[in-house]
Amino acid sequence: MKSLSDSEFLYHLNIRLATNHNYHSNIEEALSLIGKRFQYDRIHILKIFPDNHFIILHEWCANCIPTMKKQIKKTPCFIEPALQQQLNEKAYILIDNPDQLSNPELKEFYKKHSTVNALFLPLLLRNFFSFLSFSHCQNKKCWSEEEIHFMTLISSIIAANLEKNLLITHLMHKIKN
Repeated sequence: MKSLSDSEFLYHLNIRLATNHNYHSNIEEALSLIGKRFQYDRIHILKIFPDNHFIILHEWCANCIPTMKKQIKKTPCFIEPALQQQLNEKAYILIDNPDQLSNPELKEFYKKHSTVNALFLPLLLRNFFSFLSFSHCQNKKCWSEEEIHFMTLISSIIAANLEKNLLITHLMHKIKN
């Protein structure tokens, strides 16, 4: 899929996610397509709970990168005022250098999971708050504003399809009861 234009890639990604058959497999495949096209090491969909804890709902890792999903259970969110301000001002969080973070627990988290930089985009859903995260573990990546904007388009497609799947699941549950 690397030879596809950006708009063709978005189209194929949306089609991949739009089917209801084996939705979890579809989301994993979509994350794989994104990771391979943009050469990320890890991609996560994180769910944030009202009590400020998070879990990893979905994960894709490049071949030689260890998974985090099995290691991380419901974990307290890390508070970093500069990142909260960045999210409020730019509608994304970009961590260029985890060593420059002021929260020692957050620094240790990134060190433990060999993450050299990461981009977090909010997924706007009605039922819960979540993030789509893109990480590099081997080589530092410099994200351009253009790439961040494109990743925002991807996050919108993922959010819309997650929302649709949650609605269908809810309706199916109501029909059965």
